[in-house]
Amino acid sequence: SGPDLKALIGRKGETLASLQYVTRLIASRQLEHRANIVVDAAGYKARRARMLKDLAVRMADQAIRSKRTVVLEPMPPYERRIVHLTLRNRADVQTKSVGEGTGRKVTILPKVQ
Repeated sequence: SGPDLKALIGRKGETLASLQYVTRLIASRQLEHRANIVVDAAGYKARRARMLKDLAVRMADQAIRSKRTVVLEPMPPYERRIVHLTLRNRADVQTKSVGEGTGRKVTILPKVQ
């Protein structure tokens, strides 16, 4: 916590994710087993998760209304997981991850009824 944490968070949380990755590597090496450490700044991760859940619901509704597949922007794995989990209990849509590497995206497909 503190003033002006934008630089620590970075664009779409990229700097924060990198800091978390490096911190996990160092801690895992020191502990000699995998360490699950979460690095956050000013509640960014909770805010981003809420945004992604809202986006998932809006885009699922849009896919149903338009009867077309909706493709989201490329996201890191933990963000794609939030979208998949948010929509997993909806009977009217299904989700898939497509693409490779940093270009991997979630697609939301309306189910034909």
